[in-house]
Amino acid sequence: GTGQVFYTARLRYAPALKTLQPLDAGITIEREYRTLSGSQSATTFAAGDLVRVMLRITTAQTRENVAIEDPLPAGFEAVNAQLASSSQNELMAASTADSRDNNTDQTPSAYAAGVDHVELRDDRALLFAHSFEPGTFVYSYLARATSAGTFVVPPTQAEEMYRPEIFGRTGTTQVVVTPPIK
Repeated sequence: GTGQVFYTARLRYAPALKTLQPLDAGITIEREYRTLSGSQSATTFAAGDLVRVMLRITTAQTRENVAIEDPLPAGFEAVNAQLASSSQNELMAASTADSRDNNTDQTPSAYAAGVDHVELRDDRALLFAHSFEPGTFVYSYLARATSAGTFVVPPTQAEEMYRPEIFGRTGTTQVVVTPPIK
């Protein structure tokens, strides 16, 4: 027949994770893994190692209602030092050392810097801030390498929840977890 044709097309895609580059659209975010005793960045760990995950977030303007999602490698699990466990003394000592490191870097604690809520899940860390002041904020938490293998880690992402055009992400990272050292 004759007449007008109307249509709608939707496109859904997923970028190749192995080659995803960092992106800064108002928020710069960097992620680094360190051994618990090390001060240098590392990407290879033995199963059972405690790992310090460090996030560095930088913004030039005040940002409101910021959500940060840091996915963990499949061979890692976030560790909450506040939970009662058999290794709580070791974890509390590591967390105390972490806060001293942050003070050495002249960065405030998470809550003093504006982070209102932190969720450590077994597969990711989530941070929420009502207001981020301009500057650089460093937050770190502990994870444990649990399973041997080579893992591609998706990017860490930060965004203003009600202005999604303001965001940032890291690139992908590859992490290797070796069998435990005997």
